[in-house]
Amino acid sequence: MVNMKLHSPLGNPQATKILVVAKLCGAEVEFPPFDPAILKSKDFGAKSPLKKLPLLETPTGAIAEADAAMRYLARSHSHSLYNGSAEELAEVDTWLDICKSELEHGIGMWVGAVLGHAYNPQDLAHATGEVKKVLFALEARLKVKHFIALEHLTLADIAFATTLQHAYRLVFDEKFRKPLAHVNAWFTTVTNLPEFTAVAGKQHLCVAELKPLAPAAPAEEAKKPAKKEESKKEETKSKPKPKDDDEDEDEHQEKKAPNPLDLLPPSTFVLDDWKRLYANTKNKHEVIATFWEKYEDNGWSIWTLKYQKAEGEGEVLYMTNNLLSGFIQRLDHFRRYSFGSFGVYGDEPSLEIQGVLMWRGHELTQELKDHPSFEYYERTRVDPANAEHRAVVEEFWCNNQENELVQGRKVREWRSFL
Repeated sequence: MVNMKLHSPLGNPQATKILVVAKLCGAEVEFPPFDPAILKSKDFGAKSPLKKLPLLETPTGAIAEADAAMRYLARSHSHSLYNGSAEELAEVDTWLDICKSELEHGIGMWVGAVLGHAYNPQDLAHATGEVKKVLFALEARLKVKHFIALEHLTLADIAFATTLQHAYRLVFDEKFRKPLAHVNAWFTTVTNLPEFTAVAGKQHLCVAELKPLAPAAPAEEAKKPAKKEESKKEETKSKPKPKDDDEDEDEHQEKKAPNPLDLLPPSTFVLDDWKRLYANTKNKHEVIATFWEKYEDNGWSIWTLKYQKAEGEGEVLYMTNNLLSGFIQRLDHFRRYSFGSFGVYGDEPSLEIQGVLMWRGHELTQELKDHPSFEYYERTRVDPANAEHRAVVEEFWCNNQENELVQGRKVREWRSFL
């Protein structure tokens, strides 16, 4: 009989380690789909003083910290994950503290930047340096030990493995992993445990490191209106001396070149009008006919896109959603020239990332060429005169509700690109 319940968004590493420990201990923990309304419920503040997740509800009360929840599960089941002399438990606690204070923040910032979260370059550089420092300390330790804290699997191993899981998948490529042979072997051992894969899925290693998006440029400081006195001074200043030819050439080169898409012949299709109509219509099927009436193929082109998965990708929904989020984030600067939608379709462990994107012109633009993962998308140009092609576009752009079908696959995640 289930008498414990865990509240957390899917994919949260803090929740993952609780669920893995529960599996190892044989504890049955219910993990329902996350309802954000719980954060506003009257009793949530009493159960979690800082209103933090994950939250484990037990027969004797609620536990609001992941490490405390892991200890509770191991102790209540007298499991070797957290059992032994005072000295042995102190060793486990030491490494749990190192994981939380020295590793979690850095990994979170590094992976978060790759997935499109805002970051400061100096802070990110410091965070990645701290991560490497911990990993090399761990490498030295694992040269003489099979597990992190003791000579058998403990909570420390579960904490480290769940914290590192996304990094091993997204940023720790072969070059990065090369000097960490003992850490890699340990990580593989822990993440291949049946209890671990039952919670987090099969672990696959990064093939090509995903790079963070370039940070947004800081907003320019608001300019204060010039005072009258300053204006007069400007008027009385002597005129600048004539520039020589070299100075004129340097200034010309410094001017930003226009985007080639802005130089294309004018089109009768007004993108902003279509985006406004589409965004303000709940049932997209009601306006798709208007799109085809207004669309002008000489100035635009429409393409179906399908992500070519690497081995192990598309098996877990939240990870696949993260891949899609990162892809879209890197296209943000292209929105003024494009429109479309993307989604995750199908069922675990055979999920697909697909979409239909319309953009200005007929060629592959520089924005798309510069995108770090666009080359992994198989693309096919749509013929607007072909009824079957138009039907495919309409499926992707109009079937946006969960469990609706697109190309015979259920919609699991859908994003408009306006």
